[in-house]
Amino acid sequence: SGSGVGIRINLSNLTGLNHITIENVKVTGGAASQGISVTLNNVGIQSLTVDQTTVTTTNANGIDLNLQNIGTAGGADVTVKDSTVRSTNATGVQVTLGSSTLSTHLSALTVADSTLEGVGVTSTAGAAFQTLIDQTSVRNTRVQDGSANPVARSITYNLTRTTVGDLRVEENPLLRGLSVTTTDSPLKSATIADNTINLTAITTATSGIGINATTTASAVGTAQQSDVTNLLIRTNAITGSLANNNTANGVVVNLTDSNLGSYTNNSAGARITANTISNLSSSTGAAVGIQVSASASAAFVAANDVAGVGNDLPLLLDVFNGSNATGVRSTAAGDLNGITSNTLTSNNGRGLVVSTLANTKFLADVTSNTVDGGSGAVTAPNRREGVSMTFTDKPTAVGMDSFNLNFS
Repeated sequence: SGSGVGIRINLSNLTGLNHITIENVKVTGGAASQGISVTLNNVGIQSLTVDQTTVTTTNANGIDLNLQNIGTAGGADVTVKDSTVRSTNATGVQVTLGSSTLSTHLSALTVADSTLEGVGVTSTAGAAFQTLIDQTSVRNTRVQDGSANPVARSITYNLTRTTVGDLRVEENPLLRGLSVTTTDSPLKSATIADNTINLTAITTATSGIGINATTTASAVGTAQQSDVTNLLIRTNAITGSLANNNTANGVVVNLTDSNLGSYTNNSAGARITANTISNLSSSTGAAVGIQVSASASAAFVAANDVAGVGNDLPLLLDVFNGSNATGVRSTAAGDLNGITSNTLTSNNGRGLVVSTLANTKFLADVTSNTVDGGSGAVTAPNRREGVSMTFTDKPTAVGMDSFNLNFS
């Protein structure tokens, strides 16, 4: 217990504690009270579980898990499931990871089968360490507030010096948006699928799905480089409102000194497919249905060496079925990369935007997409464009066909 907290567990430098379970608990906090707070530092737990728990707070996080220097052999399993958390002006579930004396290692970080007023994951590590998350997922969870007509809330991952093996956000029936921001943090695989994303009540510029990967100068050419190896964004429904005063974008993927895909694995790369994106608008700028952008520094290129392929390679943007090393298109069954079969309707702005600076190798298949322009009733700027591609260097290989463009 502790002041201003319903349940508080605060342990440091403890051995012999393997499991923590908080189950069948109901906590109603005061104006600035956290519901459940767990802070562990150098405690080698194997699992931490919050199950079938109801928490209500106002100005503090509902469930706050702060795990520092958890160097468990094989990784710890952290789970929040079958719970309901209301936290009006804060975050429903906040997980904070850190590595300053040991590299924190989670085998799994799972949020499932719950109703939560926001999900946040923040992970950092000191210069000598790298936090490791083997798998993290948010699935079958309503991310919303507690009003009579629920307003969607967001899922955010802010990762610094953190390696993620597999990130999954799947089958969530309501959320306002997903933001994954990585700095010096490799993302081996990410799957974002079958989510319903509602952008009708946003108060700031927002993307339905945002992936932003950045490698700083000190991490270029190292194992900490923020490469995104495999990315699947599939069968999500993203809906905005033509009355929005703030820019609402659909899917945004941005890479700075970070590869998308792999020069040695042709099946790696990005597949953005069968998403439905509608009613995006803005009174302050052009909304974008799907946007892919990248930039590479000279230092990144000088360090982007791949054995058997070459040295000083450009930043790779692989949204392509074929050889990443040669740029030769293929019909191999195992390579499904591409921007395919997406339906973008009634969006006031641009359908597909690709923008790259120098030293970028862009490989893409863009096929069977439907882009339908928005209503002219919405005031300027109301720029309606189907496909906009801007390159400093010419793309290595781009194939576009089977479009349905309707701007009547």
